[in-house]
Amino acid sequence: MSNLDTLMLYRDRRGAQRQIVYVGLYEPHPSKSIDEVVELLVDRLTTLSGEIPILTRRPVTPLSGVGHAYWQDVTDWSPVVGVGRGRVPAPGGWTELCDYVAGLHTQEIPLTGPLWRLDVVTGLDNIDGIPPGGFAVVFRVHHAAVDGGFGLEILKRLHDGARPERGLMGSPTPRSDSEHGRAREDFRSLIRELRTMGRGLAGALKILAGGGMSGTTVECTAMNSSVTHERAVRVCRFSYQDIRAVRRAVPGATVNDVFLAVVGAGMDGYLSGRTNEHTDIRALTTCMPVSIAQGCTADPLDGMSSANQFAIRFVSLGEPDSRPLDRLASIRNWTVEAKSTVKFGSGDGHDLLPGPLEWNYRLNAWAAARVGHVLGGHTVTTNVPGPRDKISLDGCECVRLFGFAPIYDGVGVVHTMSSYGDDVSLAILADPTIIDIEEYAVSIQQAFSDLADATADVGAGQAGRQ
Repeated sequence: MSNLDTLMLYRDRRGAQRQIVYVGLYEPHPSKSIDEVVELLVDRLTTLSGEIPILTRRPVTPLSGVGHAYWQDVTDWSPVVGVGRGRVPAPGGWTELCDYVAGLHTQEIPLTGPLWRLDVVTGLDNIDGIPPGGFAVVFRVHHAAVDGGFGLEILKRLHDGARPERGLMGSPTPRSDSEHGRAREDFRSLIRELRTMGRGLAGALKILAGGGMSGTTVECTAMNSSVTHERAVRVCRFSYQDIRAVRRAVPGATVNDVFLAVVGAGMDGYLSGRTNEHTDIRALTTCMPVSIAQGCTADPLDGMSSANQFAIRFVSLGEPDSRPLDRLASIRNWTVEAKSTVKFGSGDGHDLLPGPLEWNYRLNAWAAARVGHVLGGHTVTTNVPGPRDKISLDGCECVRLFGFAPIYDGVGVVHTMSSYGDDVSLAILADPTIIDIEEYAVSIQQAFSDLADATADVGAGQAGRQ
């Protein structure tokens, strides 16, 4: 595994596994029962297992317990083991579905086999746009095995007429199974990791001395606590037409900039409404993953390279009291500057942390906490564009599609923007012991409404001058 792949695996702990989750909502199948739909998915996964290496590989940690983990083929694995069934409780609405998906997210995927699970969920009897008899497909996969785009590509290939896309990379080839080969590679890995100890210790000492803060640590908020095993999910839905109208109000702004502005205002609104939770922080910061797979020509799932093809950039979410469009303009400037430093096609995101060792990360995180900071950002905001055209499963149309990235110690709230056709969703995954997710989702919706109202006021003012 690469540095970043290994980091995703080593940062797991009980109750906090780094799973990426995708959720597709489907209309009822015109002729098949739900049992037959499950059989269809098992058949397609069986076929894909011969084409996508990561579906039949498990992670193995080095014999020394230090250094890069690696992949090993599992020859006796059957996809039927990874497919489950479930039903949301009555009345089968959005809240029940979100809570059910959150519950699935708390179930760890055993590291003794391939790092994915797929569940077919029924009982969606009270969701707008989903006729009675509709169902959901919930695909969970460990972040060590995929990044956001890579996992979505696997899900897409389960659908009718799916074709491989270029520009993403797959999981690396497995290690040698020979004892001699493993020992040699483990020794080399151990030497490499020992060399990072000095840099890790130096980084911690620098943080304790008051340096090394910019871009790598931020002031703590209530959202930066250690996470528990509990999860909560809510999904805010937006119109692409409204988003584009907001984007056009600030020249050069992107759809992603709009959502960063919404997240910044939403977090500010939520924190400022709670006593002593946002008194000393001038501006919140988000960790923004940027894909570096641009320019790659290999099949994204060929199994020949790193599973995670992204770099992390830190972006300010704007001053707490700034006006909506001023916030958007400042974020646009931040993202332009951040993306200008990204080296596309450069391998994995080695600049994420000083070293992949778990203790090395924890040492730096401890040092930051000693001076009232957290390593990373206040949150993570990521964007995973979905298919522009509708997809279907054996003629059964997918009505909605969204996903979310994992939370982890120090980042208890994560935002994932997903697009599908003309539908745009902002999925929020959080630890409910850290925030009231219902109240927070309302704050996010209000932030977008304020931004849309400010855009309308600008348009009305321009029309009046004309």
